[in-house]
Amino acid sequence: MPDISQTILRIVLVSGAALAIGLVAAFGAVFFVDIITYLNHFLLPEVWMSDGRIDWLTVLLIISVPVSGGLVAGQLRRLVDGGRAHGPAEVIELAQLGKGDIPLRNGVFTALSNLVWLGAGASAGQYGALVHLGATIGGALGRVDKWLREDFRLPGPVALGCGVAAAIATAFSAPIAGVVFAHEVVLRHYSLRAFAPVTIAATVGYLVSFWLFGRPPLFAVAVEAGAHPLAYSGFVAIGLLGGIVSLLYMRALLQAGKLADKTPLPDSLKPGIAGLVLGLIALG
Repeated sequence: MPDISQTILRIVLVSGAALAIGLVAAFGAVFFVDIITYLNHFLLPEVWMSDGRIDWLTVLLIISVPVSGGLVAGQLRRLVDGGRAHGPAEVIELAQLGKGDIPLRNGVFTALSNLVWLGAGASAGQYGALVHLGATIGGALGRVDKWLREDFRLPGPVALGCGVAAAIATAFSAPIAGVVFAHEVVLRHYSLRAFAPVTIAATVGYLVSFWLFGRPPLFAVAVEAGAHPLAYSGFVAIGLLGGIVSLLYMRALLQAGKLADKTPLPDSLKPGIAGLVLGLIALG
């Protein structure tokens, strides 16, 4: 029979590690989102348009901001292994290989690249960037306890999951979403050894977001007393349509990636081209 004191010590150490990862990832997510929001507000043309008119300076800003952001982001991505920003795919791969060692250099420069690119108006979304940021923090803090006995340490993939869950729970004020995403997408299992620390990290992230910074849920859902039975057929239709749109969107992304790979330009310049297209679309 295992010593009860050893069991308690393991629970305390693993829970403490999850709490620390959740806390640091939560603050990292808050600052990441706030900086992007500030850059968007500061760089948006409306800020400089007091009378609502569109003049040549406004047109210049609409085009130059995403182009400049793309070029800077492209240069930052050259400092990442492979010459491109990493994302959820790399996190999932590490977790499935049983690893938790995201190179800090890759994590830092990927985060900076995403920060500049999203801050300049790129419509790439913050979800993937937050997943990688949280995983980077989780992986870095997960290596701190390497001097402990193996059964007292937080496994590398679980440390990644803790960081991911905390970042999502913080940014979206949705702890359950953070837990489910970490298990379903990153870890691909619900073992108790992973579920407890991931839940702790997500809960800490939510508390930091909601109670410390007072952030409301990103998506407010009204609670209805009930729905007419016929409405459920509509829910089914929405689900089917959403699935079809998702498949088409994913295929479009893959094709766009293949097209970008065939473009005879340095990879560091391609985000600038994307920024130019984005600016021209904004003018329309």
